[in-house]
Amino acid sequence: KNGSVQPIVLPSKQIAAPTITIRGIVNFTDDNAAIVRGNDKITGPLTAAFRSAYKGKTSEEQVKIMQSNLATDLPSAKLKTLTISGLDSLTSSMSFFYDYEAPNVVAEAGTYKIVRIPWRNELQTDDALSYEKRSYPVKAINGLDTSYEEITMILPQNYTLLEVPSPVELKCPAAEYSYSITKSTQGNLDLLTAKRRYIQTKTFIEPEEYDNYKQFYSKALKEDRRQLLLVKNK
Repeated sequence: KNGSVQPIVLPSKQIAAPTITIRGIVNFTDDNAAIVRGNDKITGPLTAAFRSAYKGKTSEEQVKIMQSNLATDLPSAKLKTLTISGLDSLTSSMSFFYDYEAPNVVAEAGTYKIVRIPWRNELQTDDALSYEKRSYPVKAINGLDTSYEEITMILPQNYTLLEVPSPVELKCPAAEYSYSITKSTQGNLDLLTAKRRYIQTKTFIEPEEYDNYKQFYSKALKEDRRQLLLVKNK
């Protein structure tokens, strides 16, 4: 069978925690799509999984894998370019550099624009949390130690954010979550910077922690899906 036959060798010691750090710059088009330039940095044991998935693949196959990953969070996104750094090394980190276009990120309602933040690691509904109580430990759906995202959005011309959301910080014995939006300007551009951090401090949720974790996760999920309301300047 064609493909790489070389074994993937892991470092004898994994010092870095399994984290993913995602940064992106977003431009909005006149037809309400988002043009995103992103950079994902993977560290720790996670690098083994990513190297296993991408190593030995052709560039076309790598694009197909990345496109599939994008579709998990942004189903209609179309990957334009992809460069991978650190794929063939044994360092504790590797990076992905890419550009993609995502249609329908912005919805219009009269003179308003409603923007969905194109998070790459947006929390997903967890069926394991649909029960009132649990008799046995529940495994957290999130497999990352730490997920951090910082997305800078260049606002459409003549639009501004109606109201800056208050920063959010949530914590329970099994996880932590934070979210913030800040406004700034750069030359004649109005910018919004959205930041989110999710830290999974425990893999298994004990029955006595279940209710607390369920409430925490529900609130964090709501914040991840928060949309921003832009108003046209008068």
